Amino acid sequence: MDQAEEFYAGIKPRLLGEVGSQLHLVKHIVDLGCGECDLARFLARNYGQHVTGVDRFSAGFPRTLDLHGAGSVKCVCKDAANLDFIPAESIDAAVTMLALHEMNRPQAVLDEAYRILQPGGIVLVVDWAKGSLAEDLWKEKYFSTSQVRRLLKKSGFQDIHAGLIEKGNVLLAKGLRPR
Repeated sequence: MDQAEEFYAGIKPRLLGEVGSQLHLVKHIVDLGCGECDLARFLARNYGQHVTGVDRFSAGFPRTLDLHGAGSVKCVCKDAANLDFIPAESIDAAVTMLALHEMNRPQAVLDEAYRILQPGGIVLVVDWAKGSLAEDLWKEKYFSTSQVRRLLKKSGFQDIHAGLIEKGNVLLAKGLRPR
């Protein structure tokens, strides 16, 4: 296991737990940029939530996963900037974990999250932070907390809180769709 894999493996369980603690009271969630649906599976198994994972690349995720009444996972191969298959104001929460920086149009993704969230719905952004060890390991550019705040505000979210966790390596931002 190389340094990047070790870093991620050490942090992943805590990030899953953090997202779970932030969203444990909601029932219907969309995971934007879900990858292999690890977060969706975690939320469905541990909290009985119904999670729709969305990612442009379908390799590695199941189309549907029934967890025997505990929750469900449905994965859809689609661009998160176009969630036309989800009705407006029908979802309790939208989350993107370690994926917003990968999105071609992050503002459009957050605009779509706003559209599908019910009034009072939660958006949660968890991503590597600008200036973090992750930038050195993966040679990618990440957002700062102020950049994510601006993106969320521009999409219409309110009560925005953004900060750093995991020794400044991970950005955690939360906003609400106004009632």
